[in-house]
Amino acid sequence: MRRTSPKASIGSCPTTGGGLDAPLLVIENSAGGGDTMGSTLEELAEIAEAIAGQRVAPARVGFCLDAAHAWGAGYRISEPTRSTRSSSGSTR
Repeated sequence: MRRTSPKASIGSCPTTGGGLDAPLLVIENSAGGGDTMGSTLEELAEIAEAIAGQRVAPARVGFCLDAAHAWGAGYRISEPTRSTRSSSGSTR
């Protein structure tokens, strides 16, 4: 169970216009467990919305989907048409 919301965590993101020297923020999904966020596609979408709300230039943000983390979080990546999870984390 995560302790903070993505909106609370994103408050320190740079809000620069995205010049050549602006930092690039790349977010990778997690496998879940402990105090993490970003292990579900819904959480990644929340993070993206929170970043957009901070006026971060879209060109300065990227997402990386780690297949091993997705599998560890319960996504059945070997079956693309069945990449769903139940709320308990077990695959269907």
